[in-house]
Amino acid sequence: MNWDYSYQYRDNFIYNLHPGIVLLLCTNFLIWCLIFSHPFYLASLLLANGMLLISAGHLKTWYLYLKFSLFMSAVIIVINLFFSSAGTTTLLELTLWEGNTLKASWEALMYGLGMSLRLMVAISSFALFTLAVDPDQLLAWVGRFGTRTALVATSSLRIIPMMIEDYRRITEVQKCRGVRFNHRSIKKRIKSYWPVMGSMLLSSLERSMIMAESLYNRGYGLKPRTNMQLLRWQSGDYLVLISTLTGVVVAVLAQWQQWSSYSYYPVLEQVDSMEILPALVLLLLFALPAIINWGWEKWPQLRSTT
Repeated sequence: MNWDYSYQYRDNFIYNLHPGIVLLLCTNFLIWCLIFSHPFYLASLLLANGMLLISAGHLKTWYLYLKFSLFMSAVIIVINLFFSSAGTTTLLELTLWEGNTLKASWEALMYGLGMSLRLMVAISSFALFTLAVDPDQLLAWVGRFGTRTALVATSSLRIIPMMIEDYRRITEVQKCRGVRFNHRSIKKRIKSYWPVMGSMLLSSLERSMIMAESLYNRGYGLKPRTNMQLLRWQSGDYLVLISTLTGVVVAVLAQWQQWSSYSYYPVLEQVDSMEILPALVLLLLFALPAIINWGWEKWPQLRSTT
């Protein structure tokens, strides 16, 4: 499966943003998806996040992330549908043994769909952070505020792509040696994968030793940290920062006015047209980098100004 699972620079507006701005966007998506309960607001966050990923050139990758979340979403919907008795509108009723019945309500179904939207927004925000933030630039910027914290964060950001790459490389070598990984027997399949796990463990230990030696030779933690390259803020960064902070203000106002809150139980709450307007404004503000990126591609002269 061809899947972009790590940072790879592409010449577009999203990748030329300051890493702090992309970190602010991803954190913004994650926080508000946990606060909002209204499905329209969750859908606006998902659409804005998806527009950013698509404009960055990761449509197929975003589809794979959403496909991965479908199983967990189905589990959430099924559990809420058949094990939540708070809803009043019966959607389905199953008769079990000894006269026991299992009811599924319309409210439970909509609540499960809302929670699935929240899960997709969270997964998409992590996908945007993984794909659009350069770990080296993030370490250079965050390292000024907390060196050890930045090192742990960037190392954690790198470890999964490195392990996936090691797994792909080692399995290809094993296949060239005639090892089969598609045995029907689970015992034989585990036996085939056992050398792969051992090689991945040795590779991880070797990489950690190399990293420790590199940090020691560079005097890590002994003197104040210096930077060889300063990350400068451009006009596009300030524009996205203003739009994001404006979106935060709109989100706070919507939460304060209870527009972004929604009650699923015991009966689905009626949706007012006044509640939808702030969600559309949030979609426009949070998706502004994707709109600017479209302008980048259509009018290349804008690149010198942003």
